[in-house]
Amino acid sequence: MSIPRNLYHYTEINSLALILANKTIRFSALNKVNDTNEGLSVDYGDLGMYVFVSCWAVTKKEYLPLWNMYTPKMRGVRIELPFPVFNIYEVGKNESLFKEEDLITEDHIKLSSGKPYRHIIYTNDEKKISPKISRKLNDKYGGVYLDGLGVYKEKIWMFEYEMRFKFAVIPKPKTENIQDSFPVKEFIELYENRTPLGFSHYDLKISDSAFEKMKVTLGPKISPGDEEIVRSLIANYNPKAKVIKSELTNKIR
Repeated sequence: MSIPRNLYHYTEINSLALILANKTIRFSALNKVNDTNEGLSVDYGDLGMYVFVSCWAVTKKEYLPLWNMYTPKMRGVRIELPFPVFNIYEVGKNESLFKEEDLITEDHIKLSSGKPYRHIIYTNDEKKISPKISRKLNDKYGGVYLDGLGVYKEKIWMFEYEMRFKFAVIPKPKTENIQDSFPVKEFIELYENRTPLGFSHYDLKISDSAFEKMKVTLGPKISPGDEEIVRSLIANYNPKAKVIKSELTNKIR
């Protein structure tokens, strides 16, 4: 599928306020999103705590199910931002949401593999929804690859037309210099023991160029008071952003 020009995120006004004030988008762990199959693997069970996603719709057309599911009583907003929303960095042969020097901290490691964005693939194939994530490279080396999680969803979710940004985070093993020696056994023990990260979400900065091009669509049932709140937030935090009415306004009782 082609890369969209713009992405759309349905949310409540309180979340909009935090996005505007902090210029960030919150990534949630897969085991915290609304699809309970997310993060499941056939060989290691639920490792969704280590994979973080930010979920977006790719269609400009408004969808009632998305207004209903993600905004209270259709009184929230839809945020529109140009792709790729975040700054993208080259790390070796991969693209990453983080600079190379920020991938390893004292407490954890952010994994960079391929591209940090992808369209969701909808299928009812159980082997894809709950994939095998352990791989044997040769007689001596193998590992667990979290990039297989958060890729497929059941077809009942097709109405979301979802594209997501994704990265994995794991606790840092005790090996003194992970860049010199890749401690596969320690990684596997971390997964098997469900070693906690200490957090279940991660806030990532929106790129300055994307932030300035923000559009906010008011929910089709937004109250006059909430509309004033949205317009005030935009005027205060992002005066270059546009606020527009929903195309469904006055069409729903």
